[in-house]
Amino acid sequence: MTAEQYEKWSRPFRRPAWIVCLKAINQGVTLLMFFAYCGLVIWLAWAGRREVYPIVCVPALFFAALSLLRRWINAPRPYEVLKIEPLIVKNKKGNSMPSRHVASACIISMAFASLFGAWSIPFFVLSALLAFVRVIGGIHFPADAVVGAVLGILFGFILFL
Repeated sequence: MTAEQYEKWSRPFRRPAWIVCLKAINQGVTLLMFFAYCGLVIWLAWAGRREVYPIVCVPALFFAALSLLRRWINAPRPYEVLKIEPLIVKNKKGNSMPSRHVASACIISMAFASLFGAWSIPFFVLSALLAFVRVIGGIHFPADAVVGAVLGILFGFILFL
């Protein structure tokens, strides 16, 4: 992604109402995924279902491995290397590749998929929306979001299905 591409992609969203909307989606989807996951874990534990163990352990292991990978790669964020004004302002430096928000949303989606099959599709839609918002917001490069999604889904396939 170049600065010119980012400006072109983000131009339709450079209105105060859209910026508020993007920030709300970024935060709202993140919180929704977190609380849905916590609810799933609580429900599985309360019901005494054995699936609770992989549903807790797999994302925890994935999150830890992903955090180490990000620290090792330490890729800069778009607003660090391009002369852009991001729509979602962050003061964070580096650790852009892969997107941990998108990867976490995808591994949570895979946890739901392992139990509920096609009923988990809304979670994947929310994951894609989060990836879109984080790229349009200027927080991540498209490749950061794509790699995060692919890693979350692949790790989920390997360990859940």
